[in-house]
Amino acid sequence: MLAACCPFVAGCPTPSDTGPEVDPWYGTIDVHSHVKNLAGTGEEDNLEIVDAALEAIDEEALQLLILLPPPGSPGMDDPPAPVESLMELVEEHGELFRFLGGGATLNTMIQRAVTEGDTSPELREAFEARAHELAELGVLGFGELAAVHLSLGDGHDFQAAPADHELFLALADIAAAYGLSLDIHMEAAPEDTELSGLYSSVDNPEWLDENISGLERLLAHNRDARIIWTHAGWDNTGQRTAALTEQLLEAHDNLYLSIKIADDCPQAWSMVDGKGFLRDDWLRLISDRPHRFMMGTDHFFVPAGWPEFFEANRVPADPLLEQLPEDAAELVGHETAVELFGL
Repeated sequence: MLAACCPFVAGCPTPSDTGPEVDPWYGTIDVHSHVKNLAGTGEEDNLEIVDAALEAIDEEALQLLILLPPPGSPGMDDPPAPVESLMELVEEHGELFRFLGGGATLNTMIQRAVTEGDTSPELREAFEARAHELAELGVLGFGELAAVHLSLGDGHDFQAAPADHELFLALADIAAAYGLSLDIHMEAAPEDTELSGLYSSVDNPEWLDENISGLERLLAHNRDARIIWTHAGWDNTGQRTAALTEQLLEAHDNLYLSIKIADDCPQAWSMVDGKGFLRDDWLRLISDRPHRFMMGTDHFFVPAGWPEFFEANRVPADPLLEQLPEDAAELVGHETAVELFGL
């Protein structure tokens, strides 16, 4: 396995320490993590949030955590904090954190347009202005954006918007102009799909409309916009398969995947088996196309004393990366993100 050493972690050598003959490994990049919504949190809680993130960086020898707001929607009881709040929270540790923005604002506007059944000129103008503002702020991309986001419990709302909605297409054009990416959360429905009893929450519909064709139209709309279909390996419909993923990767050079490994989806649909081993079809696909995959834990950093779920659901990247050929592990763990985000 690669040497898990990060120049930002105390005790690790810097490139100048190792000498020119050594090719150092600079640590994994987690491209998709969150912090607890910041509304109402005090200074002590905020310090604990930062400490939790720094602890993960240290323990896992991460080079970088990319933080982004989760997808917001109109009328949310506890809306996500905008990216400016995240930047302020960790500004003293800037070399360890980068950001995607728009989950709190742009996604809320998209969901409002869908709910209202129309995109008013005023909403579109505000949407595009916010996107340009975020780009000028220095975000690496726009996210987290919801095309299909299932409700998994109280306070976790259902959201849906066609992946080829006019605001998604407009955002793709803005992203392309700035060299940025779109990070999209979308449960897979290659055909109209009945949700299992596992997701029969009152907030979820009985059926999901087919959505892969809409994703393909978004991908084809502007090939200079890099689309990250997030949470590969965490499947809540049973249809986000390695075969579907391979088909889309072959057809669309601007599609990327971030991998999430968690035990809160049906085991039969996970990328890994019950012992944590990559299933053969996913192992082959990731090994063959490592330049299209990255690691994104989807972890929420929270103050001490929060439910154990928040502490337990972070699955480090190393157990998965160790199953890949070394060159593929370097790409999935580090190099794909460096290239995609221009780090």
